[in-house]
Amino acid sequence: MDRPIELNVATRPALQRARWTATMRLAVGSAAALVFVVTFIRLVNLHSVWQRLEQLSPGLALLCGLVFLSASIVRALRWRWFVAPDRVGVLRVIAITQVAVFINWLVPLRVGELVKSLLLRRLSAIPLSQSLPTVTMDKAMDLVPAVGLLIVLPFVPLHLSRPLWLVLLSTRS
Repeated sequence: MDRPIELNVATRPALQRARWTATMRLAVGSAAALVFVVTFIRLVNLHSVWQRLEQLSPGLALLCGLVFLSASIVRALRWRWFVAPDRVGVLRVIAITQVAVFINWLVPLRVGELVKSLLLRRLSAIPLSQSLPTVTMDKAMDLVPAVGLLIVLPFVPLHLSRPLWLVLLSTRS
């Protein structure tokens, strides 16, 4: 005969705390999402957005989305190679990278790069002292193609104005 599992007195408060924490996280996350949606609706002219979307080619939009997602996945896998390939799963590192991209889009101070390290510490127990340098290396790797182009550009028969050179030299990835 199956007997119900009895929880001892010490585990009940821990279970209640875990439920309370999960409920609070859900509530705070939902409230933040609601604030973002309301802010978006108030700041964006939805009619103008709809007019632009009507002119959009679905095939081209899908292709652009796939290219963007593929580039993001390649960057995530490159970062995984720096961090600890044997300790961090592919899906986890892709998810962490997507969260960081969203945070960088949301907050203009590149906070997403710090969030990557914090999430890695929380989800894979990799200390910040080990993951923060990998974020720096990853960002340096993003600069390699830009530096290569800037080295080759003077030898290409193409005239660029001085303001355009300043823009090219001042951009960041």
